[in-house]
Amino acid sequence: KWDQLDNGIDLSVAMRDASESVGGQGGGHRIASGANFPSSRGQEFLKKLNEIVGEQKVNHAK
Repeated sequence: KWDQLDNGIDLSVAMRDASESVGGQGGGHRIASGANFPSSRGQEFLKKLNEIVGEQKVNHAK
């Protein structure tokens, strides 16, 4: 079951935007994606990714 798709999560967008915010690149599919970014910015990437996914869930709930 694809629960997160039902919740409005699009990992392709989230990974792309989060990785680009720290000087990397990312993308893929809605439920399977990846990213490449400087390892020194890992915590910043994770914080941004969490923020984006949270926004996707909130916007979907509206």
